[in-house]
Amino acid sequence: MAECGASGSGSSGDSLDKSITLPPDEIFRNLENAKRFAIDIGGSLTKLAYYSTVQHKVAKVRSFDHSGKDTEQDHEPPYEISVQEEVTARLHFVKFENTYIEACLDFIKDHLVNTETKVIQATGGGAYKFKDLIEEKLQLK
Repeated sequence: MAECGASGSGSSGDSLDKSITLPPDEIFRNLENAKRFAIDIGGSLTKLAYYSTVQHKVAKVRSFDHSGKDTEQDHEPPYEISVQEEVTARLHFVKFENTYIEACLDFIKDHLVNTETKVIQATGGGAYKFKDLIEEKLQLK
């Protein structure tokens, strides 16, 4: 957690309030592949959930049944290994303080280029409170 510049109510006057910082970019690393978004905006925290696809390599092992054969004479391998690209789905969750809502919306807007959706599901009291800001920043409904 990072410290804010506001001074606390301590008698020394030099204590700092602690705050949740906006998550680093690696938390949003799959945002460009995001398919669906949902935001829950509460009294002090915003929770963002998004579904994305992730491409990665998977090693597959295929074994052969050589029972009854003399494999040393035939020179047949006991197994075969192949590497394939796979696309899998992931569900991501991120939370942050509402004071960072504008920065988060700007970040989402900058990375929403590949999404086909024009709707974000928003719940919580803050969804009503920040409705105009969400529609303005993301140009969504």
